[in-house]
Amino acid sequence: MSKHSDLDRFFKVARWLLAVSFFIFGRFTLHNEVAPWILISNVLFLLPLALQVFNSPGIQSAGIWLGAFLVMQSVLSVKLAVNDYITLPPQLSRSFVVTAGLPGIAGPQQVTTDEQGFRTTKEIDYSSAQTLRIFTVGASTTASILLDDRKTWSHLLQERLDSDYPVGVEVVNTGVSGLRARHHLATLKNIQSLQPDIVVFLLGLNDWVHHIRQSNSAFSSEGGVEERNRWRLSESLLFRGKEVLDIADFGVEADTGNVYQETGAFYKDLRGSLSRELVVDFKPKSVDPSYAKYLEKIGSLCDKRPIECVFVTHASGYSLEADTEFIRGFWMTPP
Repeated sequence: MSKHSDLDRFFKVARWLLAVSFFIFGRFTLHNEVAPWILISNVLFLLPLALQVFNSPGIQSAGIWLGAFLVMQSVLSVKLAVNDYITLPPQLSRSFVVTAGLPGIAGPQQVTTDEQGFRTTKEIDYSSAQTLRIFTVGASTTASILLDDRKTWSHLLQERLDSDYPVGVEVVNTGVSGLRARHHLATLKNIQSLQPDIVVFLLGLNDWVHHIRQSNSAFSSEGGVEERNRWRLSESLLFRGKEVLDIADFGVEADTGNVYQETGAFYKDLRGSLSRELVVDFKPKSVDPSYAKYLEKIGSLCDKRPIECVFVTHASGYSLEADTEFIRGFWMTPP
């Protein structure tokens, strides 16, 4: 009888320890998530722990199996091939109002995507090659996710070409915030079947930031940030592709019916970046090898296909002649 009781106590303690471990794992994978995913993750990883308070061994065991499933699917999601091809959610339609915090942007904004997850203001038959089709490839400065569909630079290019060449021109915006050259290569590979004539790449900024962070001990506290992001619940096999994210993964603060209020909270604490306490002296002798590798692959693929590839550098507001008020707005120095 004593041995049986000791065994029961052992299994009880073991179940509690496992349930606590699952919850700690869930907390670890919260890195860089946004509000809806934080709630989902907390609930799912807390459930195995909560089920241990029941007296039923079956319910307790179910909690452990749930926790083990959540952890294992997360591990498998990371171990299996990482898909570098990333788009915005297909058929996205979001309305929001910029009320403050984003100089140069104000008022109602409408952000939509087509069935491919691309931003375009024309209905496009991707199987047809009867038009001049231009794809823009890049990260946040291409996606322009806080700008209305008809205010992005890709759409302004569309308008200019429509007026100059009324023979059928289509500009397709494939941009997604945070992407780097490795992702742009994947995008180029995937749009080859969509009849591209010209591909405009606006790239390099995120690779530059990545190079700085990977090369400096000053950012050791941020070490493994990219690795941890791969463990996010929203990136796992179970939830990949589920669209519960806010409009730009940041900044949406209040939901008033179907229209969100954007106040630029994401940028508030980032501004004034030239006054940061942490100053890093970084003078690399060459570009990041990873960036060079993927850029060469992009160039090689452009050479092998009947596609005109155009590479564009980012505009910059940094200047010794910039006025004080303008300088206060700097936030990407880099982050």
